[in-house]
Amino acid sequence: MQNQDGLTVINSQPLIPPEKIQDKTLDQMTLPERSDLLREAYQHINGDDASTEELEIIGMMETKVEEKLASWGLVVRKITEAADLCKVEADYYQQKVNDAKARGERFQKKIDGMGEFIKAKMIEFNKKKIETPLVTVSLRKKPQKVEISENANTESPEHPDFVLTTVSRRWDKKAIKDKLSEGQLFESVRLSEPDFSISIKGA
Repeated sequence: MQNQDGLTVINSQPLIPPEKIQDKTLDQMTLPERSDLLREAYQHINGDDASTEELEIIGMMETKVEEKLASWGLVVRKITEAADLCKVEADYYQQKVNDAKARGERFQKKIDGMGEFIKAKMIEFNKKKIETPLVTVSLRKKPQKVEISENANTESPEHPDFVLTTVSRRWDKKAIKDKLSEGQLFESVRLSEPDFSISIKGA
């Protein structure tokens, strides 16, 4: 049944409250606005008492919501395609970065080899510094490092202060999940609520 404003009413209440329309048609409304209206219509309607006209309006509103959901799905698909292209581009540039790093590593290997050769010859000939108009090469003494033998035993070191003991504690989530899946209950851990993902494919 419709009132004087042309709005369908149920039990003297409009199926679509006027204040919710705000001079917008269903086609102009956003998806959240359409969903809110449909939810309110469901709350107003009594399934057994609903007229054919009222059910038709509900069906029309459901169709509008479905259309909007489908359009959002299309947008998600297009954005996904753009994201995939970005990933391809990122992989391309990542390969460029990897190639540059590899070249740098080869250069560094060459530098290290030549530097070791120069150092060995300067030590052999007792040269602390070599100066030319273009370059100065000198030996610098590095701070000494502690070298620990492979046979050293941390369980019985020569001095107790030589060994640091660290303890790492973390949750074994696989073991927890196994116990929970078996039906065991614990106060501080639980399985999360089931989650869902959407799948959007082209027609």
